[in-house]
Amino acid sequence: MKAPLRRPCRRRFAAFGRLDVVVNNAGYGDIAPFEPVERGEVQGGDGYHFYGVVNVTRAAVPLMREQRSGCILQISRSAAA
Repeated sequence: MKAPLRRPCRRRFAAFGRLDVVVNNAGYGDIAPFEPVERGEVQGGDGYHFYGVVNVTRAAVPLMREQRSGCILQISRSAAA
């Protein structure tokens, strides 16, 4: 994952002490964990609408795991349409 996406999440975490909620309002629905999925393995999507969701989630999950709590609300393209 690219460092520019990790930095804003870390800054918010440092400023507020927690990262409680991430809302992704675009993308392709899947139930697999994000961390081990390589970019080439991902199916579907269209550019930043898909990979933006994946990369923001991958940046947030380690912080949520570290604090042992948090919620990710994923609204997939089919649910948003």
